[in-house]
Amino acid sequence: MYDSEAIARIAAEIGEKVDCAVLGQIPWEEVPRAIVGAFPGSMATLQSLSANHDRLNFLYVENVDPAYLKSYMEHYAFVNPWAEHWESVPSGTVALSEREYPARLLEGTEFYHDWLKPQKNLEAAAGIKVSGEGDSLIFLPVHYDMAQSADYDDPLSHVLLRLRGNLARAMHLSTQMTTGMERAAASAAIVERQDCAAIVVDASLRLRAANDMAQQLLSAGDPLRVHQGQVSLAPKGATLRFAEIIHALTRSLPIDATPLVVRNENQTHLLSFAAIPVSASTLTGLLTQPQPLVLVLVRKPEATPSIIPPADVLSEVFLLTPAEIRLCNELAVGASLAEAAAGLGISVETARVRCKTIFQKTQTHRQIELVTLLRSLR
Repeated sequence: MYDSEAIARIAAEIGEKVDCAVLGQIPWEEVPRAIVGAFPGSMATLQSLSANHDRLNFLYVENVDPAYLKSYMEHYAFVNPWAEHWESVPSGTVALSEREYPARLLEGTEFYHDWLKPQKNLEAAAGIKVSGEGDSLIFLPVHYDMAQSADYDDPLSHVLLRLRGNLARAMHLSTQMTTGMERAAASAAIVERQDCAAIVVDASLRLRAANDMAQQLLSAGDPLRVHQGQVSLAPKGATLRFAEIIHALTRSLPIDATPLVVRNENQTHLLSFAAIPVSASTLTGLLTQPQPLVLVLVRKPEATPSIIPPADVLSEVFLLTPAEIRLCNELAVGASLAEAAAGLGISVETARVRCKTIFQKTQTHRQIELVTLLRSLR
């Protein structure tokens, strides 16, 4: 049934669909549909997970019960032990589950008992992994009944081997197009930023663009540094908070809108962040999606109009001590209590006690109330 001529014909037909799909001429669902048509009773999927296994980039399927598909998209894709196994093999690898990673090894896992086994007759599989640039990659697994292994194992593996070139070209074309979109979005974000240093980074903290003022800071290594393409901050302790903010924005999570205060020796900088929308919704054939990017603006406090009255005014009106006035200045430029404490060289608990005293003296209850009050006295 699956002689060399049939295998060549099947691979050519499916490969043509891959080539058409990446150009948007047909939907990607046609690819797994063609595989199932050539190997009746099987289940085929074309899928991609993010590098952190926290986002399903895309999933095209054929012959999957809608209820199981829904649960896979919402949960089981992220706990599938096969996904981790596939990530450990080189790009272009074609493997048969019963020879490389048998389903019986998954016994005891949530994925096997609650998702794969209840569907019945799908425990055998053949698949291929193809990687693009960066951390983009796709999996094309085909599942079928153990009783079909003798008939399907070798023909499917030969078909997938013949598809390797088509899938690799599709990944390359998709990556080139999405990289171009990312580059255009990054350039547009900094092109009009002439009043301050501006950089664009991705979720991995890789530098994607920088204006002239930012290039000067990067050359000086203060407060921005770049090593092997990744941005960090001086002092090192600020890099952790920097990474947390970038991580949140690239995953559409909320962040504190106040600037990040970074100090190094006698220099102080304020960093503000904004997510950059990069959309590829008009290009339906892409196997990769543009990476989320973040715009980072770097200013010095003296470039920002002061909102704090002179020290003698604060001392006379509210009886604030010099130490309390210094804390007011820290809070006014957007520092959190922990950041202010670090900048002043005191413990967070000391800063908290000092802040409570300031609230009492100024009859305020929150930082925003305090800053609003001080602004009104300018």
